[in-house]
Amino acid sequence: MRVKPHSFAALARGKITEVHSLHKELVHGLIQTGRVYVLVGPVSSGKSNIARSLAYSVASGQPFFGFRTHESAVLFVNGELFSDSVAELDAKTPEGTELLVFDYPSVAINGGLFGGSLTEFARRRNVAVFATSRRPGAGLTFDLTIEHWRLGLLESDGGSQGHGRIEIKERRAIPIVRGNDGEWTLDVHRVTRAFGEIEVHRSTR
Repeated sequence: MRVKPHSFAALARGKITEVHSLHKELVHGLIQTGRVYVLVGPVSSGKSNIARSLAYSVASGQPFFGFRTHESAVLFVNGELFSDSVAELDAKTPEGTELLVFDYPSVAINGGLFGGSLTEFARRRNVAVFATSRRPGAGLTFDLTIEHWRLGLLESDGGSQGHGRIEIKERRAIPIVRGNDGEWTLDVHRVTRAFGEIEVHRSTR
């Protein structure tokens, strides 16, 4: 006997519990709220450009290096102009912010002594924190809950051009290419084996 949808709903009422995740995925398969991510790379490698690209992509709902995003409220912080604690950062972060892009955290926060914990802040506010750093200090290095990404230049074509990769967890890497303007974009011609065909991960928007 076929059960009509409304009949099934009546039978299931009180029997099925729906559970929603406390965390929201902002970049499909890469970034979710409640966690801290740190992009490490040498001076002038393009970390700030990638940070700005992430902020724009999530704020506008556009793909980030080919990965789908969920349009969300973003706060971009220039860490070189921000020299205080996580407590002040917390006070200045508007309610509803879901992604905080921290371009080069201050010495206090990076050192982890009196600056406070980015991880505690991310969990309590349920916000994703994406930071860049030339050389992570103790506050970022010894926090095992932080996911570290590494920006590497594979080869240079001269000038500002070059091919690179963003190495992330589980031995995966996003192939990227830098143009004459210094901006990094997805390198569709260099797809790592770990990701397979990049078309699978590209946005359908």
